Amino acid sequence: MDSRAIKSFWEDSRDGGSREHKGVDIFAPKRYPVTAVSDGIISRTGTNNLGGKVVWLAGQKFSYYYAHLDSQLVSPGKIVKSGDTLGLIGNTGNARFTPPHLHFGIYAPGEGAINPYPFIKDDYTPLPGLETYTFSPGQLVRIKTNIDLKLNPYNTSTSMLQLKKHTPLEILAWTNSFLRVVLPDRITGFVKASSVSNLEKQIMTHDLSRGERVLELPDENKSTIAVLESGQPVPVYGSYNGYYFIKLNQDFGWISM
Repeated sequence: MDSRAIKSFWEDSRDGGSREHKGVDIFAPKRYPVTAVSDGIISRTGTNNLGGKVVWLAGQKFSYYYAHLDSQLVSPGKIVKSGDTLGLIGNTGNARFTPPHLHFGIYAPGEGAINPYPFIKDDYTPLPGLETYTFSPGQLVRIKTNIDLKLNPYNTSTSMLQLKKHTPLEILAWTNSFLRVVLPDRITGFVKASSVSNLEKQIMTHDLSRGERVLELPDENKSTIAVLESGQPVPVYGSYNGYYFIKLNQDFGWISM
């Protein structure tokens, strides 16, 4: 969003003049991702009559208040980075009769609420082709071609390791044109949004030459979630470090390649 999405400003009258608006309202489509504006820790979440579903982020200098969310995607104590998804736009609380929007507030130590507007830059560029990306936090995706996993969401950022084609990833958040993702072995980093695809179609069918344990993660020491008989064909949706990522009914698991 840019500044044109702000429809209600600091100290606007509320409840017939009995109180003032201590933030800004930023209007956006329902369930549009709301991201952290600072590195920090989630200090509080909850639901109240005024703000509906809310999230408090304790940053390095200020505390940030996100209200009227449709969904909260973080819990107290979670450490987040700038750009991580905290929740989804909604109209909960006293906003239930208004279009979906975010009430955004900034609180300074010893001062209380301060006007957020001077802090909001008007140079944000939405993720290119955002409407064509159907990604959301928690979604599984797959690498389309060999790429580097980046330490930060920039083209010039340090490369942590190379990811091979068909590596499955879980989306944690997005920022600019990058996705923050977690690998099957729980390593986190950033990849270009254009480098991944939805995990909808299988890449091949694998016929088992022997009985196989289906593992929770691609590691022989992890829990067994099923056992497959030899000769059974299984749909393969990805691969990583010598394991196939397969689907059984609605559940995913790992077998040796």
